[in-house]
Amino acid sequence: MEMLCARGASATGFAQQREARAESLWPVVADAASRNDWPPESPGRLPGCREVMAMSDLPQSFLAALEELDQLRADALFRLALADRAPIEAVEQLIVPALEAIGRGWDEGRTALSQVYVAGRFCERLVSGVFPAGIEAGGERPRTAIVVLNDYHFLGKRIVSAVLRASGIAVLDYGRMDVDELVSRVAADRLEVLLISVLMLPAALQVGALTAALRARDLPVRVAVGGAPFHFDAELWREVGAHAMGRTAGDAPGIVRALLEEGR
Repeated sequence: MEMLCARGASATGFAQQREARAESLWPVVADAASRNDWPPESPGRLPGCREVMAMSDLPQSFLAALEELDQLRADALFRLALADRAPIEAVEQLIVPALEAIGRGWDEGRTALSQVYVAGRFCERLVSGVFPAGIEAGGERPRTAIVVLNDYHFLGKRIVSAVLRASGIAVLDYGRMDVDELVSRVAADRLEVLLISVLMLPAALQVGALTAALRARDLPVRVAVGGAPFHFDAELWREVGAHAMGRTAGDAPGIVRALLEEGR
């Protein structure tokens, strides 16, 4: 028993040493991040970079930084993630789960709405730095649009739009709309596929009112949804009358192509 206790104490001490070492390296990482002096293709050029990457649980550390509104640390962590993975992977592995956790905290009363807002806006700035600005579609008018429904969190929409355009799919960006405005716009544009991004549960429930209004107008548009509430409740997308649900931004091109094919 004494030997087991000694081993446990040793392991705890080693973990504490690793944590302290990682903490001591953060000033180096944060300084490089603040000066944009970070070549992601060669992370080894920055002293301590690989060591921090090896010792840190990046997703959990990123979430903690957002919860503490420590934007400099969050920026440094995101740059670390970019050093050894594609931008879309960094976004889906760090930013998306962190914002989902913060949104869940608000639903459960553990997180202030202001904290959700600040974290979302900061992550939007991070994403805008790695994804190109939206390109207006040329030629044939797009048959697909993306919108944020009664919500103020635009990050998911930005990511999905970037993935669709990178896949050669033209998409109209509707920004933020309420149900009545959106139904009128769908009718005017004669859409075939509508993608809806939400972060908060009240906005997700509004999809039900939207799909009912679309049916009442006999509009044949197919609706795909995505966002945290649909991850937490696997059947919610069906309950609100959507035709499909995407779990990641990478699902979007396949969903759009499948829904367009169904409409032919």
